Amino acid sequence: MTARMAKIVMAVITIVAVLFSIYLLIGYNKAVAERMAATNEMLVALEEDMNGLVEDFVQGLSEAEIAKEEECLAKNIYFEARNQSTDGQLAVAEVTLNRVASTKFPDSICRVVWQDKQFAWTYDGKSDNPKEKAAWLKAQALAKAILNNEIPLLGLEATHYHAKEILPWWHKYYTKLGSIEDHVFYRM
Repeated sequence: MTARMAKIVMAVITIVAVLFSIYLLIGYNKAVAERMAATNEMLVALEEDMNGLVEDFVQGLSEAEIAKEEECLAKNIYFEARNQSTDGQLAVAEVTLNRVASTKFPDSICRVVWQDKQFAWTYDGKSDNPKEKAAWLKAQALAKAILNNEIPLLGLEATHYHAKEILPWWHKYYTKLGSIEDHVFYRM
């Protein structure tokens, strides 16, 4: 975890702790306080699960296999979210990893990314070679950091997303989780 990310995580934890304390100090409903504490515990467990998922995935892969998986993840980040913030890019990466973890999708990053008509860039007829050097370098660095478990994931349970300007047929069949920048995220 980078020093910057550690500071961000600590800031978020501090904010949550302060808000929780304020609720308790003003005598807010005990049930609400208990739900907030349970939610916080669930979020911590979910982050640990996601980091464990990454560790489990790369364990036993050769360096060449890891490099191939990194490239597939980096391309998905680049083509799906290169104009997004780091959180937006992490969210796309997490959807990819959540699919790898699901029994309903293939069991590798590359097979998930290249599964028929799952990500628009893989079948749009355009070149699959990144052209924006800075964005490509960022996507590569992010993919490497994720697979090396050096960056905390967001803890999303999403397996699907779409751009805000479109509404795919499947949106009504899945649970909407929320939006991050240009994308709306769903869980099966």
